[in-house]
Amino acid sequence: MAASPTNDHTAKRIVAAVIGNPNTGKSTLFNALTGINQKTGNYAGVTVEKKHGLANIGDTTIELIDLPGTYSLVARSVDEAIAVDVLASSLDGEEPVDVVLLVVDESSLERNLYLASQVLEFGLPVVVALTMGDIATKRGINVDARELTTLLGCPCVRVNALKGERLDELLKALAAILPSLDRHPDASRDPVSSLDSGFRRNDEMKGTAPLPNVEYPGRLRAAATELADELSAVLHAQGDRHTVSFQEAMRAIVDRHAGGEARFIKRLGDTVGPFIERARASLELGGLTPHMAEAGSRTRWARGMAGRVVTPGVPQGDSLTDRLDRVLTHRVWGTVIFLMLMALIFQSIYSWASPLMELIDEGFGSLGQLAGESIDDETLRSLVVDGVIAGIGGVLVFLPQIVILFLFISVLEASGYLARAAYLMDRLLRKFGLTGRSFIPMMSGFACAVPAIMATRTIPDRASRLATIMVTPLTSCSARLPVYTLMIGAFIPDETALGGLSLQALVMLGMYVTGILVAIPVAFVFRKTFFKGASAPLMIELPTYKLPRAKDILRAGAGRGWAFVKTAGTIIFITSVVLWAATYYPRDDALIAQFATERSAAEASGAPEDDLAAIDAREQAALSEASYLGQAGRVIQPAVEPLGWDWRIASAAVASFPAREVVVSAMGVLFGAGGDVDEESEGLRETLQKATHSDGRKLFTIATALSLMVFFALCMQCAATLATIKRETNSWRWPVFAFTYMTVLAYLGALVTYQVAAAIGLD
Repeated sequence: MAASPTNDHTAKRIVAAVIGNPNTGKSTLFNALTGINQKTGNYAGVTVEKKHGLANIGDTTIELIDLPGTYSLVARSVDEAIAVDVLASSLDGEEPVDVVLLVVDESSLERNLYLASQVLEFGLPVVVALTMGDIATKRGINVDARELTTLLGCPCVRVNALKGERLDELLKALAAILPSLDRHPDASRDPVSSLDSGFRRNDEMKGTAPLPNVEYPGRLRAAATELADELSAVLHAQGDRHTVSFQEAMRAIVDRHAGGEARFIKRLGDTVGPFIERARASLELGGLTPHMAEAGSRTRWARGMAGRVVTPGVPQGDSLTDRLDRVLTHRVWGTVIFLMLMALIFQSIYSWASPLMELIDEGFGSLGQLAGESIDDETLRSLVVDGVIAGIGGVLVFLPQIVILFLFISVLEASGYLARAAYLMDRLLRKFGLTGRSFIPMMSGFACAVPAIMATRTIPDRASRLATIMVTPLTSCSARLPVYTLMIGAFIPDETALGGLSLQALVMLGMYVTGILVAIPVAFVFRKTFFKGASAPLMIELPTYKLPRAKDILRAGAGRGWAFVKTAGTIIFITSVVLWAATYYPRDDALIAQFATERSAAEASGAPEDDLAAIDAREQAALSEASYLGQAGRVIQPAVEPLGWDWRIASAAVASFPAREVVVSAMGVLFGAGGDVDEESEGLRETLQKATHSDGRKLFTIATALSLMVFFALCMQCAATLATIKRETNSWRWPVFAFTYMTVLAYLGALVTYQVAAAIGLD
């Protein structure tokens, strides 16, 4: 069934698009059919993920394309538009579809048949996979699969993907389509040979499923018929013998915002726009809304079809889903359980990932040490150790958090709970222009913004999704923790306040709360300005609770991790190497010679290792000051002085761009404490406490520490996050926007914090 494809040159091959409503078991069926023969990627020009897989039956290889789940082909999101374009074979670089595998949930047959009516109108051969039969039986729903086959005019096969039941029968039904295709199995698969920019050619309709007999209102049917004739005339005038079908004209009228009209204009030119607009305007003038009229007609058709094949049975009492939902969707108890679950997930991500991240960090540290001992040339050694190895380590250190988070999200989604979480939080977040689907990405941002932004793919509304992406980095991720720990440990008194609470703990909590308090109004402002428009209603099905398959969950986590390494990881690595160069060059030979002489004298006098290490640290600090990075710090010093900073703090902030936690080691170098330090290093804390301005004034005070922490709480200093935003939005516009607004916000926040703190005597 899922065996490796044969290499026999005579093998037959067809392409099948797998489509269905969300929560119908579509992806589970896809995984069961293809096994390990899968590959993932993105459709050209968009961020929607595509999954291709191979399945064999006899001498036929079936390439399956797992399309995003959708309730309708009237596209309202990028995912739904991709489904339409794949079925229409109008995507560049994608092979034309030979057959559609339509996944239908027996327990919600009427709703699923709505999509079926649209899929059948594409004129492609269709095979229906009936799923959730056991759930339908428990609900007292009996579906006559044979009668449904007769009524739809296409094979309907009842399957159980989890148990692997009747999957071979389903593949045979798909393979049986091959003889009806009017091409040789080994022929060239030029998309234009079968479809032309989304137009099904009338002379290639043989062997396809019959179109559903949807009874549209007379005026709508007449308008679509007239438009089909007019557009066909445009085609003929251009020397094209093909005609536009009634169904295609219907899509142009109805799918005003979903690409139906755009596909015609792209194919025929701007001259067809007035024809389409006139047809639509004439209907609306008469009081008929095209998309509402079509939806009503399809709903009546689906209800009629379901009524002819469904035989009511006896429900088997309250289901487990019903009993669980009484608690899990309760306004009070459901919310409490949800928040506890989110806290558990967040803590697990942090706790479980930390040892793995430390292991990766230590591993690359040891690798760097080994490489350093093996390379004699100083410049090459520094490039390899501080640039290449440190850069790769900076990429892979994020992997544990990304994989663990997506394992959790996959479990929540596969079990059916994720839909409940969105339902519970929708009412609160909608007040600020977001939706319930925004909560989990924002909550996940406390661990790491990279997987959190990737998790926004579950938000179908583009405006809400972009707003969520823009504010999620404001939540304090774990990478900010080293900065907080260093500043609090060194400059916040270890005292109690507010009835015995630790002052240091309160400041730490305040940093996390700062991100939340800023993110909420920023999201509100964005939804009123850059991302205008009402949020789409949260129309979400609460699926039956299911036990997730471990294999599918592990595959999802591994897939997300690899996607991060391939995309964001590349940018982080390049940035790290560039930053190394900025820190290493230019080399001051006189300065190097001066410290070499001092070191030789110390060695000759038998100085202890600590004294030699101090000389190395001072050399690092001096060379860093002379480097391009140090020079940049000097240039921007006038701008950061109102924040209580000097050029060294500014340089450390710039150096931390690839990853915020780099600021700790950067400060160690710039302040002469050495690069091999962390936030817990007493030597670094003492060095910072003794640091002074050029005029002898104390550099670090409580006000300075608070200013630096607020800056890091609000700034966008993470190349991984920017790279992920670019990947998820498919544009550099939004990462540049995010970096700009967050930098301005961070500067203003740090400025106000320092000035207020200094004014009340914390300076």
